[in-house]
Amino acid sequence: MYFKEVNKIFKYISNIKNSIIIAFLIIIIDYLNIPTQFIEKDMFLTIAVFCFLILLVVFDFLVSKKYSLITAKSINIMDKNIFIYIVSILIYSVYLIIDFKIYKIVILSVLLAISIGLIIWRIKYIKSLLVKQHKDNSNTYDLKEFLEADISKLDNNKLILFNGKDVKYDLLSRNMFISYISSLINYCNPQESFVFALNGAWGSGKTTILNLAKNAMNSDEIII
Repeated sequence: MYFKEVNKIFKYISNIKNSIIIAFLIIIIDYLNIPTQFIEKDMFLTIAVFCFLILLVVFDFLVSKKYSLITAKSINIMDKNIFIYIVSILIYSVYLIIDFKIYKIVILSVLLAISIGLIIWRIKYIKSLLVKQHKDNSNTYDLKEFLEADISKLDNNKLILFNGKDVKYDLLSRNMFISYISSLINYCNPQESFVFALNGAWGSGKTTILNLAKNAMNSDEIII
């Protein structure tokens, strides 16, 4: 779902082209050994410029609040950039097979791990939002969910359905009866096998009562 949505907004073909361009620019800079030439010429100035550029990027990131894109509730430019970074790193890693340097492998591995970590986090985040959206749009309730729902926000044109799942709460003031059943089972000590039966019409809440009685029992013994 995530990758499908990203492709719908930012076409993968276009992103791959951008990744190839970035990767080849990095390869050319690396092949010509441009960073080393600057460092050998004036190491202090090179480090100062490099630190200034990092601070400039961080400042722009914070001032423009680009970090908010990471927690955005929709696919955005951050998702596109992460994809481009990953593909660019993978392409550049092919070049490192020829020009193998340990420190380059380490740096590349760290950047790749960060990028993959971000994209995994975004996938889980977007998926959780879609699940929540689906749940919010659901028209199926159990009784407690319906009673606690904001009636004014319900769609009058949508059919409301009640499911029959087992629940662990009581809305019909049957606490005394449930307490009686759980106490009866807890303090019953027959010399032979003994059976309790709970009779009632379909849908009258037999399973719910038994579940609540189980929760109310304080015995550690296994009851079959």
